[in-house]
Amino acid sequence: QHCMDVIREEGFLRQCRSSTGQNSLHTTRSFSKGDCIMQFHAIASHAHPSMYTLQAGLHEHIDLGPSLLQFTNHSCEPSVFFDTAQHTITALRDLKPGDELSFFYPSTEVTMASPFDCCCGAVSCHKTISGAQHMPAEVLSKYHLNEHVHQALCTKRDL
Repeated sequence: QHCMDVIREEGFLRQCRSSTGQNSLHTTRSFSKGDCIMQFHAIASHAHPSMYTLQAGLHEHIDLGPSLLQFTNHSCEPSVFFDTAQHTITALRDLKPGDELSFFYPSTEVTMASPFDCCCGAVSCHKTISGAQHMPAEVLSKYHLNEHVHQALCTKRDL
């Protein structure tokens, strides 16, 4: 399936993947590991997760702004980190123009509203993604996680 819809916004390229028709977000410039790529904000805040929200706190789920960020896909080998305390997106490795921006959904999501079978293609793919609460601690220790995720996992261990 081919998609002819290509839109440039705020230094990023949104495009359809030809193999799946799924939208994805790609950088149009280079970033070094550790660079702040951009800031994000909440368009709306909710008490419960949906398929389209990002968990920003233990009881806060947000619709991301700018809206082009909704095309940031999951990967088990992510290229960026969404820091929900600072509201920034940081490069986890060097990025060049055309690289896809992807993040590890359990880095923000304790339990997901819509778990899914991962098809990221990474060697380290975890197959089913349903949130940090459903992943082994040894797997999570390899990733950057937000503070609210650490808090939720500590609370779970203390029960």
